[in-house]
Amino acid sequence: MGQGRRYQGRHRHGKIFNKEKTYGFIRDINADFSKHSHVKINLEDLPSDPGKRNRILDYDPNVRDEVRRAYFLKGPCQPKSHEFPYILFGKKTRRLNVAWFNVKEYSTWLEYSINQNDAYCLCCYLFKPYVGAQGGGETFVGMGFQNWAHKEKLTSHIGGFNSVHNQAWAKCKDLLNNKQCVDVAFAKHSTQSAIDYDIRLDASIGCISFLLRQGFAFRGHDESETSNNRGNFIELLQFLADHNQSIKVVTFNNAPSNMKLTSLDIQKDIVHAAAIETTKIIINDIEQMSVVLRYVDMEGRVIECFLGIEHVPNTTAITLKETLDNLFSRHGLSISSLRGQGYDGPLQLTLVAMAKNNSKIVSLFVLLTNVVNVVGGSCKRLDRLREQQASKVIDALGLDVLEIIAEDGATPEQKCEADMLINSLETFDFIFSLHFMKKLLGITNELSQALQRKHQDIVNAMNLVRICKMQMQNLRDIGWDSMLTQTTLFGEKHEIDVCNMDAMFLLRGRLGDA
Repeated sequence: MGQGRRYQGRHRHGKIFNKEKTYGFIRDINADFSKHSHVKINLEDLPSDPGKRNRILDYDPNVRDEVRRAYFLKGPCQPKSHEFPYILFGKKTRRLNVAWFNVKEYSTWLEYSINQNDAYCLCCYLFKPYVGAQGGGETFVGMGFQNWAHKEKLTSHIGGFNSVHNQAWAKCKDLLNNKQCVDVAFAKHSTQSAIDYDIRLDASIGCISFLLRQGFAFRGHDESETSNNRGNFIELLQFLADHNQSIKVVTFNNAPSNMKLTSLDIQKDIVHAAAIETTKIIINDIEQMSVVLRYVDMEGRVIECFLGIEHVPNTTAITLKETLDNLFSRHGLSISSLRGQGYDGPLQLTLVAMAKNNSKIVSLFVLLTNVVNVVGGSCKRLDRLREQQASKVIDALGLDVLEIIAEDGATPEQKCEADMLINSLETFDFIFSLHFMKKLLGITNELSQALQRKHQDIVNAMNLVRICKMQMQNLRDIGWDSMLTQTTLFGEKHEIDVCNMDAMFLLRGRLGDA
């Protein structure tokens, strides 16, 4: 029984847990929550110069009133012996008039910052809420007043009986006299409610973060209060409450019924927020990138990570660009940071998109899509297709399977569709378009493969482009007859009627009627 022995225990449902790891996790959570109740501040170190002070709302709520009381007892900062600097207003120079500190209406609140050469209001600094431009806006609180040529602005700042300044001054006197007016009591209650809510929310976020990191399920089969196992999320939150009094007093039955932060919707919202924040961390680490998503981080390391899947209705350049724009804007990225784009088979995508400008090629791809849908509609059809694999292109297209479907289809619609596909596949137009695309993609395949290599010689790539252009031009100039011969032989072999190129044909449409 050594002192370094790992200690394991068993909780009330009989599951083994490691106390060192578990209580280490609890200690980390407790440290986060203890900051709400153990904040101390040295009031002697509070800066007197209003230009050097922190905002009053930046102090912890538990010590905020102490800071206010200390500043109010100290009084406004009025360095009367200071040599106030002049500022040019139009053609005249002006400075703060030290006599203003002795004016009855200003003496209790007007103060001056030597550091900023600005005037401020002490009571507004201590209690003024943010109400936009009312009460002079932030002029006498954050920005500072420097319009020495217009003393009347000080009187304007004081305002009427119910002005923001006078309300702040009343709260200062109540604080000094320890009066519990309705506003002060309500403000304290609201502050405590906010603190309780923060503790409750932090506890839920901590539990969800732990479950996400460990890849555990959240919900249980029975999450009622009488259940022995209410699910990982509720059980972990209950465990935290049992070992941290500050969490216990604000969670479950001690929380308002509409703010327990344990519902399924709340869990989903927190998980969604965690996903967004994780994505932001990834995005903020990017300096250079190439889609999708390879980037160089701040330390110069090349990193690749999965960002997401985007649906596109087609693979045209304009569609891909719009999708990239939407993806970038959604994650706060600038398209100007994009240094390059890479796609699997980009040359083939371009060729297919260009070829689809021809109605015959469009018919080819529509037919192939329908064949895939019909043949791949069931596992039995796929197995039958595998059995029929051969070197013949027509067999690879699944004609044998389509014939079986046309005869033994489960429904009349399936039989009809299979029969129509067979009739469309066994036409000269289809096999000619098929041979043409096979020839075209064969010419560009070597270039496409070369362009996708990680390390590419630009000189070699340009030579491949030149060769590809020459082969395509040869196909246009002298390759027509040979391809037509190959298509004719293919049609005769598979008993497909071949067109007589020397016969007269009647064009469909208006040209044929002319």
